[in-house]
Amino acid sequence: MALVTQRPSIASQDPLDGTVAAMEVGRPGSSASKNGNRGTSEEEAAYFSQLLGYSMERLAREPELLASEQQYLARQAAEVTSTYRGALLASASGARDLAGILGDASTRLRAVSDALPRLQASGEAFEGVATSSEAARRVNRQLAAHHNVMLDILEVPSLMLTCVRNRHYDEALDLGAFVRKLETLHGGLPLVRRLAAEARAASAAMRGALLRRLEADVALPECLRAVGFLRRLACFGERELRLEFLVRREAWVATCAAQAEEEGGPAYESLRRATDGLRLHLHDVATQYCSVFGDGAEGGGGGGSAGGPAPHSDVLPTWAQRRAEAYVAHVRRQLPRLADGGALASVMEAAMYAGASLGRAGLDLRPLLAPAFEDAARGLLDAGLRGAEAGCLRLIAAGVWARRGPAAEGAAAPHDAPPAASTPAPPGALLVHPPLAAYCNGVCAALNELRHCALLVAAPGAAAALRGSLGRVAVALRAARDVPPDAHAALSSLLAPHLAAALARTFASTAHALGLDPAALARTLREEDDGAGGGDGDGGRCAAVGAQTGGTAGGGSPDADAGDGDARLGPAVAAPVAGAADGGQGSAASHDARPLE
Repeated sequence: MALVTQRPSIASQDPLDGTVAAMEVGRPGSSASKNGNRGTSEEEAAYFSQLLGYSMERLAREPELLASEQQYLARQAAEVTSTYRGALLASASGARDLAGILGDASTRLRAVSDALPRLQASGEAFEGVATSSEAARRVNRQLAAHHNVMLDILEVPSLMLTCVRNRHYDEALDLGAFVRKLETLHGGLPLVRRLAAEARAASAAMRGALLRRLEADVALPECLRAVGFLRRLACFGERELRLEFLVRREAWVATCAAQAEEEGGPAYESLRRATDGLRLHLHDVATQYCSVFGDGAEGGGGGGSAGGPAPHSDVLPTWAQRRAEAYVAHVRRQLPRLADGGALASVMEAAMYAGASLGRAGLDLRPLLAPAFEDAARGLLDAGLRGAEAGCLRLIAAGVWARRGPAAEGAAAPHDAPPAASTPAPPGALLVHPPLAAYCNGVCAALNELRHCALLVAAPGAAAALRGSLGRVAVALRAARDVPPDAHAALSSLLAPHLAAALARTFASTAHALGLDPAALARTLREEDDGAGGGDGDGGRCAAVGAQTGGTAGGGSPDADAGDGDARLGPAVAAPVAGAADGGQGSAASHDARPLE
């Protein structure tokens, strides 16, 4: 019964499927063969299990049943083979072709598997190139989108230079601040660093232009603007800025002074130009300095104490002192070239006016100028006295004396000095003594030149110079031959009082302090002459005067006589000026008392 039930199930199967299954089972190593073996073992196990359940009778008939089943299956196979012969052949051919195709596909699959690592590496490289290309494309796209902005940034340094050349300093400073901000934010970029370096170069050019501007003739508003721009550049500290300002302005002042000196001309014109230039330029610079930096800026931003001195307050006085010393040195060089007292007085007046004008700015330089003009006035007097003395000595040596007559004798007689008048006239009796008359004219001309600039402090020196000159003339008279007997009397009684009066008129306010009283001087000289009446002519007179002053009477050596002459005429002209003749303390005290304060 079991066999019968199995037979229809086998017969009902598709013959083609069975053939293919049989071929697949018959292929060594195929999955169908493996599955078939596994299925056969399962069927065998089921069949063995079924056999164990049969009876002996059934087991005895089992071979016969199996043979019958085999015959049936053989007939079925023959029928299927006969019926589906073409299909089976085609299936076998297809199976062979399929096996070849599958083998070729397997070979190619192995080649593809071997090429996969290289393909992966190439893909990764392509991915990197694509990523960088994408980044570059993104950058280029951003650059294209901000093209105008980038052009403006790249043109900032050249634009700064253009602004500096056209003096648009505010715009240049704004551009510099923009570049500094850009450097702070993006200082790591090479392009930004290059822009910052070019901007610093443009700032340096701007600093140089501003400093050169301060070296020109600029007004106060321009100075304020220039210093303000320099402060915004932050290239100098407060003290350095002040020093730089004064250095640049000094260059301008020095240039103006050099131009004035190059113009040449007489010393008077040169000194007037230098004085006017100093007054204008020094006052302008001091005013500009005080206005630019001011009292509030002296502390340098609160660095100094509230009650202490400003840390930069010594800059302007030091600079002004140097300029004043340079001007005084120029004045000292030029004053000896002035041979006219009026020109010297005019220059002194201009210099004192300049000092007073600068004094309003705290730069009074009159105390520095007073010694220079004192020396010039003394030099002018000394030159006049030397000229008068040389002319007198030349006439004495030549023996030029007027012819003697009754009128001349009467004119030469000693008499009292004329009363003081507003303008003392020279004694007419001196006309009979041409050397003394020429000497009187020369000394009066020198005093007339000194009158224009008769500084009070120069009075002791003038008295000493006149005393020395008179002494040398007296010595020359004594040493000369064929001198009229009344020449010494005319010198002591007429010429000396007249010159003392002229000197007193020159220094009217200090005449009594100097002992320049003409009447007293004449009486002193007459007393000396009367006391010397027992002597032999001029030698006795001079010896008597020398004895009164501590000299030796009678025949001394020529050197001693010369000394006596100095002693005789010295006290008569300037006796009260103690120390002026011998360089003592009186002269120093006089020079210390400056009237120009």
